[in-house]
This record gives sequence, structure tokens and C-alpha cells, in this order.
Amino acid sequence: MPVTRKQLKDIMAKVAPGLPYVVENTGRTDLRSLLMGMPASSPDMATAWHEGCVFDTFIVDPTLLTVAPNVECVAMIASHEYAHVMLKSCGKNNSDEENRADLFGYGRMLEVGYDPRKAIDMWVVSAKWADERGLVNVSQFHSDDGVRLNAMLKWIDSHSAVIEARFGKGE
Repeated sequence: MPVTRKQLKDIMAKVAPGLPYVVENTGRTDLRSLLMGMPASSPDMATAWHEGCVFDTFIVDPTLLTVAPNVECVAMIASHEYAHVMLKSCGKNNSDEENRADLFGYGRMLEVGYDPRKAIDMWVVSAKWADERGLVNVSQFHSDDGVRLNAMLKWIDSHSAVIEARFGKGE
């Protein structure tokens, strides 16, 4: 079932309070790039990279809302992007920044009430999306989706007591 714009509004209000977002077609084909942070003053992502990546606006491609398996998947991506804001990083330097943003994002999800276990499918969907479109399933800044999935599973395992106390044992 697609994620609705009302659900997106709720996600963004919880994950990134006070930061504006817009929903618009980005023309991007990489599923991981369908929600991203940008300086409001930048006309496009290429310009944003050169302005130092001080994100103050999130851009959400509506395609993400139709392919994300659930709200937790969108919350995971939004939390990752919010992490870049909080960590004052933009991921353009190395995959370590991206991996830190992933881990911070999982914690952010938990903090604002989203069960990170329900977002695991996003890595499967992302890998399938890339494969179906002939996209390389890794970029110069992101680790392979399988690597990121394994890191997420390890994070969930190390935080299982907190997660289970908040959301129950799960499925």
C-alpha cells in the first residue's frame, strides 16, 4: 500500500521537526535518492554539493511514496537525511558519513516512534529497484544495500531490548 501524503507529513513532523519539505519529481532513478536534503537556495542537487551541503529543505520524490513498502521505510530514509543535518555532513566525502547517518537514523526512528525492524524491507526493495533498472547497486558514497542491510540487522540486534520494550517481540 502506498504511503500517503498525510503519512509523509506526519513522518516529517516527527523525524525532522521544523525543517520544510517539498514533494516534487526529481527525475532521479536511484531509489535511495528519492528523498534528499538540499539547501533551499539551490536549484538542483549538483549546485547543492558545491554550496557545502547545509541542508534546510527536504525534497521528496512522489515515486518514493508509491514504492516504499510502509511508513517505516520512508521514516528510515527521512531519518537518514535528518542525520546529515544533525551531523553536519552531506555524505559527499565518504561512505563513513553515510554509514554514520544510517546508524543515527535508526536511533532517530526509535526515538520518534517508528519500529526500525519494519524498515528492513527498504534495503531489499532498493536492491531490486536498482537491479530492475540496470543501476549499479552501490555508489561512491553509499555501501552496497546488502552491507547496509547487515549493518542495520546488527544495530537492531544490539538494541533489541529497547526495541522490544517499546514495540513488542515483533513478528
